[in-house]
Amino acid sequence: MFEPGETVGVAVLLRSDEADRYGEVRATITAADLPARWEALVLVGYDTGTLNYIDPR
Repeated sequence: MFEPGETVGVAVLLRSDEADRYGEVRATITAADLPARWEALVLVGYDTGTLNYIDPR
């Protein structure tokens, strides 16, 4: 998965949306959008670019 000693970013996903016909998505997030509950978690390896998606549902 990740390399030993690699820095891994942790991202909380607040919502999901579908890409448009050009494959683009626009998301605006404000401080008021940061709830105690979250939809999913993504771990990103800074060196390898490895992504690990965790869905709590």
